[in-house]
Amino acid sequence: MRPLVEHTDLGAYVLGALSEQESEAFEAHLMDCADCQRELKSFAGLPDLLDQLPAPEDTVLTGLLDRVARERRKRKRTWLVAAAAAVVLIVAGPLVTWNVLSSDPWAPWTTSRELSARQGEVWANLEVDGVPWGTGVRLELGGVTGPLTCGLYAVTKSGETRAMMDWTVPPYGYGVPSQPKPLVASGMAALKLGDITRYVVRTSDGRDLVILEP
Repeated sequence: MRPLVEHTDLGAYVLGALSEQESEAFEAHLMDCADCQRELKSFAGLPDLLDQLPAPEDTVLTGLLDRVARERRKRKRTWLVAAAAAVVLIVAGPLVTWNVLSSDPWAPWTTSRELSARQGEVWANLEVDGVPWGTGVRLELGGVTGPLTCGLYAVTKSGETRAMMDWTVPPYGYGVPSQPKPLVASGMAALKLGDITRYVVRTSDGRDLVILEP
């Protein structure tokens, strides 16, 4: 593969700082680049002018050449990263395109639902969205005290129960006089929105605190 040629290689070419392979690649580029041809003419006398200057110390020259080499490697790394990104876009085009175009991953895929229920002192509000990868929910829960470990479960038409999220309730609780703020949490499940018949807030010991139905 012919090495990548840049317009910035012109100065290095005039000074003879390019490798043989790089020089050949730049000369091939020069045949078709009018801008580089014009600049090359303006540099024509530069080598002779530089020959009249005293030679720099070895340490200065070495440092300068090292800096040039680092800059060239940096430009090549940047180009390789861009090329790799292009390959990813080609291979994973549909998925990447959806993620780029959908600035809000919670953007509704089907009609959103808002559910509310109360069971004794426990109450819950649930926002439900059908999304491309399944069903997403946002739960507000109050009227509970702990310590408890709870979870939100989706129950399907076939009777399958799928966990959407879980959490712990501290002793002071949520949505109670001692702590008026409710629990707010988000979860998801790989289930179609239309397949879910109800949502259940359930403790780790199997007690149903509240049930929300469409």
